[in-house]
Amino acid sequence: MTLLSSANLKVAPIASTNPYDGALNGVGVDPDGATVACDGLSLVAVGPARKDVQFPDVGPRGTPGDHGMVLRPDFIEEVAKIIPKDKRLSLQHVAMTVGTDPSKVEFTTIDKAGRVRRIAEYAKRERFPDWRSVVRKALTPKEGEEVRRVCVGRKALLQALKVLSDACPDEADAPIFLEIGSGVVARARNRQTGQHVIAVAAAMNTGDKWLESDAWETEVLSRGGKTGVKPVRRILKK
Repeated sequence: MTLLSSANLKVAPIASTNPYDGALNGVGVDPDGATVACDGLSLVAVGPARKDVQFPDVGPRGTPGDHGMVLRPDFIEEVAKIIPKDKRLSLQHVAMTVGTDPSKVEFTTIDKAGRVRRIAEYAKRERFPDWRSVVRKALTPKEGEEVRRVCVGRKALLQALKVLSDACPDEADAPIFLEIGSGVVARARNRQTGQHVIAVAAAMNTGDKWLESDAWETEVLSRGGKTGVKPVRRILKK
């Protein structure tokens, strides 16, 4: 059985909006239920939903198949809209089901009153590229360097980057230079005024504790992990 949580559906905005980008103009659903989206510059993946979620019986269950599938981003956003406004964890999921048209991918939700909602769409023909290699490559340091780790507050980092971006209202590809010490320092240049901007997100004290990889992350980061059908250079632009 394949369940997607509301978190799995959040990757849709990262997908490319260019219809000629093939699978990148879509959300990848892996055989294990993980979801991924990439626009060629950034990538976000969300691991599979927990196996112990007690989701009600809403009919025959479908699967993404042995090679996964790619779904249109706007379809994924529509799927998110049929999740009931209920804080119960089990109801904040959608089930992949087999509908009246087996050639379509169907998702089903149910609310606390038992009201069932279904939405279906054809999957895209493309297969999602090898996104795991992208993650592994991003964590591989250049020769003579090492990966540096620091934990910062999510809100602090997002707020600092937003203000930096607002202070440098340049085109979308304007570079931001990141440096990691006892915190994260982001630097950019306003191309119109020539001014430089510095943003800092201070390190958090975690008591020397680090977020350990779960089974899914371990598989993603291992060299023996499953791969797709296209090489890394076809996913992220340099």
